[in-house]
Formats: sequence, C-alpha cells, structure tokens
Amino acid sequence: MDINKNYSRQLDFVKPSELDIPIWIIGAGGIGSWTTLALSKMGCSNLVVFDFDKVEAHNTSSQFFHPSQIGKFKVNSLKNNIEQTTENEIIAISKKFEEWDIQTPPQIIINATDSLDVRRKIWNYLKLNNFPFKLYVDARMAGEFLRILTVSPLNAYSISEYEKGLDPQKEAHEEPCTARAIIYNVFFCAGIIANYVKKYVKSEPINLQTQLDLKIMQFI
Repeated sequence: MDINKNYSRQLDFVKPSELDIPIWIIGAGGIGSWTTLALSKMGCSNLVVFDFDKVEAHNTSSQFFHPSQIGKFKVNSLKNNIEQTTENEIIAISKKFEEWDIQTPPQIIINATDSLDVRRKIWNYLKLNNFPFKLYVDARMAGEFLRILTVSPLNAYSISEYEKGLDPQKEAHEEPCTARAIIYNVFFCAGIIANYVKKYVKSEPINLQTQLDLKIMQFI
C-alpha cells in the first residue's frame, strides 16, 4: 500500500515518513485526546499516550470520547477511537509516565495535563533524571483562552522562561466548573500543537509562547 496516497494533499507540507518519531502525550483529556487525533491524522505513527483517569459524563462534550465509554480508562478508549477513525495504532498507558518501562525515549513530549502542580512535578522529574527529549510542549487552556509553551533543552532562555511560569505564586485563576472547557478551544490547541510538530520535523522556527484569546479572536 502506498501510504502517501492517504496524505497526498499534505505532502508539500510534511510527509508521514518525516513524522515517524517517538512522541509522548501526557494526559488524554480535552487537549490530549484531540491532539492525539490530529497527530494521527497528520501521519504520526509513533504515539504513546499516558493517562490513568477514566471517562466521565462531562468529558464527552469536549473530549474525544463516546458516552458508551463512560467508566472506562481514557487511554484505552482513545486507542480504540483512534484505530476506528484513522486505522493507526497508538500505545496506551493507563499509568503515570514515570512508572512506565521506557523502551524508546521520546523526541517530543506534549504535556496536556490540567494543573500547574502536575506540570511542575513532571518538569522536575524530567530535569532530575536528565530525561532525553528534543522538544517539550506545555499546552494550557481555560474557557476561551489558550496558552502553549515550548522548551528546547538546548535553549537555556526557553528553560528559564518556562520555569518562571511554574512558580506557584503565579498560579492562574481557576475558571468556574461551567466555564473550563469548550470544544472549539481544544480544537485550536490541537491544531497549533500539530503545527509545531510539523515545524519541528522540518527544522522550522517554533514560538516559545503562543497565546490566543477566542473572545476577541486575537493572538496576544
């Protein structure tokens, strides 16, 4: 089978063969589930997704899950949905990434968790263990606002700027339960992250920070 036929309309942007790199996605919620779908649709064939949560009813409106999957592990449900939608397979790990027996270190780590405390713990673990990666993407959203941060281990400035944002004194205001997630915001997040993965494999510049306010439809 000529796999390029399935991606014939994107080949001038990026080829599936260029996307055959190990990518980890930590968190299979709103950002993580749709990012996994976007990357799989784009041709990424080496995706590992970590999450130990189960699907809840409120997840089905803004995450890539079906009501019939309520009560099941998110990663297992996501694996099934990706296979049905794209015929591609992902590796689904229903536990913390640091508990997994690492086979191949990732080139890209996408942090799609939903609290600053968890992000801090993940980053500290990566630093303490000199964890190998080439690009780190931290995606955040609240209501109609999104923020995506990127870090290169070879760029001391990017590390310094990222760590400033992990300061517990700068904890972002938490939105009310009824204003935390809406489907069009996570679609924007997933699209931008997929674009950054494409930029990485093509050695194109990547912004250290991207912020989009959908209330006024402006990047800020």
